[in-house]
Amino acid sequence: MQTRGKNGATGIVFVAIVAAVLVTAGMVGLILRQRSAGSLNGNPEYQGIMSFQPETSGKMASTQAEATNLDSGMRGEARAQSVPAVAGEPRPVPGSDVEKVEAPGTDGAEVQLPETSDPSQESDDLFEQPSVSDNDAVKQFESLNQSIETDNASDPVAGVGGWFDAPAGAPSLNNAFIQEVTPINNIGSSGNDNCTWTWQLIEQRDANNDQHPEYLHVQALGVCSSDRDRDGNPEWRLAIALDVELWDDDSDGEISALKGTVGIHETIDPNDDGNVEVEAYGAGTLEMRDSNEDKLSEYFYLNYAAEQSFDMNFNGIKEYVRAIALRGVYNDTDSDGIKEDAYFGIVFYHTFDVRDDGTREYQGVAGVEGSTLDANDDGNNESAVVHVAAYDAYDNNTDGMPEAQRGFARAIELKDANSNGHPESIEFLQFAFAALDWDSNGVQQYGKAYAIEASATDASDDGNPETMTIHARGIEILDANEDGTPEAVRGVEGWINATDSDSSGVFEKVEVSLVAGAALDLDSDGVPQALAVAVLQAHAVDVIEDGHPEEAVLEVAAYAMRDDNEDGNPEEQAAICVRASVVDSNSNGFPEEANLTLVAVHTVDNSSDGVPETVGFFAARYLATDSNDDGNPEMKLLEAVGVERKDADQDGNYESNKTFAMKIEIIDANSNGVAEVVNIDAAYREILDNNDDGVVDGQAWAVVHYHGEDTDEDGEMEIVNFWIWVHRE
Repeated sequence: MQTRGKNGATGIVFVAIVAAVLVTAGMVGLILRQRSAGSLNGNPEYQGIMSFQPETSGKMASTQAEATNLDSGMRGEARAQSVPAVAGEPRPVPGSDVEKVEAPGTDGAEVQLPETSDPSQESDDLFEQPSVSDNDAVKQFESLNQSIETDNASDPVAGVGGWFDAPAGAPSLNNAFIQEVTPINNIGSSGNDNCTWTWQLIEQRDANNDQHPEYLHVQALGVCSSDRDRDGNPEWRLAIALDVELWDDDSDGEISALKGTVGIHETIDPNDDGNVEVEAYGAGTLEMRDSNEDKLSEYFYLNYAAEQSFDMNFNGIKEYVRAIALRGVYNDTDSDGIKEDAYFGIVFYHTFDVRDDGTREYQGVAGVEGSTLDANDDGNNESAVVHVAAYDAYDNNTDGMPEAQRGFARAIELKDANSNGHPESIEFLQFAFAALDWDSNGVQQYGKAYAIEASATDASDDGNPETMTIHARGIEILDANEDGTPEAVRGVEGWINATDSDSSGVFEKVEVSLVAGAALDLDSDGVPQALAVAVLQAHAVDVIEDGHPEEAVLEVAAYAMRDDNEDGNPEEQAAICVRASVVDSNSNGFPEEANLTLVAVHTVDNSSDGVPETVGFFAARYLATDSNDDGNPEMKLLEAVGVERKDADQDGNYESNKTFAMKIEIIDANSNGVAEVVNIDAAYREILDNNDDGVVDGQAWAVVHYHGEDTDEDGEMEIVNFWIWVHRE
């Protein structure tokens, strides 16, 4: 969802700005110059911001679990796997009892990012996803001409760093003195927009009295607001709460460790009626350690969560709520700029109340995380992992059983155990599903899912994988009456395997297999009225490893049937088999033999008594031979034969009997690419017994013959014998 003004940029992504500011020299210098005591602990706004607990945290966690529970319902056999442990647990900064930051509202449990091994959205939309922008309340917000939009390019809202530098001449903090500062550049030139900061020194230790404190703890509360019409109702208000601890162990003026907590509270009243339509909260922690003060942190940890809500008709019911949580951590213990371990994760969640009645019909979550491990600190990661997952659901009657849901997940994992830059294994997994439950009874009437798995292994660790595998499968099911017997189902599964045993970079063998099928059972009795299945297999062998396979084979078989009355005797059946092969024994790219064979059968049994009224058969073969292996076959041969017989009353006397045969032969004896001889023979015959008495009532045939010779091989036939014989009686 896109919003105008400051709401999305401030409330949701504000942590990125604050985190950057916390480590700027301006912030550090300002804090080190302060000399005051006191506390903001008694300030209710400060405490309220710091104790922020997202109302969506529980929903976010449960929706994440649903997104990764990929083995339920119609989601196939893909399985979710746990996220690998973060490389290097967060380490406390000196002098503090720092533990992992707990997400507010989770009762001490850390918010976990989506944990998938990832069996996407790359899948087709199966249902109309409720669009947030279609809601009247959100449309109203989107279309507002907000007066709070800034027209000053130097607005400190856009350059928050300025807030942490006191203006020239600002008094220094001493004892309980409270400093109120106004940013150098106000939001509005009229002076109706202002920012006020309250800084308080909690603790300061300067053992050697050199004006470089070894430890400093400060708290701050900043409030910015915009009231363009001066009616006392700010159109926009932002409050920022900070709690920062700094360590300078050797007292040289360089910060060796930092721990900061930030909280934000933002309100927007676009129509200036005193009612807040948009509200955002955020809270997070940043920790850094630079023990040797070389500007390269040995440790970094960031944890942040924010939530933004919309109540455009200010009836107390939030039409739309969105939240974000992110975490980043890394360790660089020897401070050489190469992270021994690193982790980053971010989750976005949103929920929508379509009817604005307090029940949220739609919710969705999406997350991505990644981690790396470089234990020997050489710049080549021994492992790297990236996980992505998304899930959304629409539950119109809010009974906890979504009428529509879908999910997507992807995972990529690399392992390089000896850290030479060539991974020994790479694994990829992608999964997507969608399901519909129109009557919302927990039984899905429709669903589809697919999963793709791929892997490569390089045991010799030279950058050329010895094996590569791809496994893909998909299924689609319709069970409209929810009896557990689908009325329609179709699926596909395939494999690709490639083998390079000597790791030369050329695969000695590549294999492909594919199976697909579909069935219809319209009356849902478990006996299909229609069925189809197909199988494909192919392989290529290149033992010499020159890129020219010595053998390549393709085989395809398919069968389909229709049994309308479900008596086990199909009214119609069809089958086909195809085999193609190429042989190039010396692997020079010119096959010595190419062969293609095709066989097809078709039967019709309208009376469904097991005796077909119509039978059709067709077979063909193509052969080319190139014995001297120069790319010009000495002989090419095509043969085909077909038969169709009809016996409507099934008495053994065919009312119609048709046959066809053909043969084409091309000979190039000296293999120069110019055929010396071409022979074509074809024949067709039809016999009719219209009264079905076993006596032929009529017949017809046609015969074609062609013979040509090119004695001087100039491309023109000097000798031609061509004739056609047609007969009917």
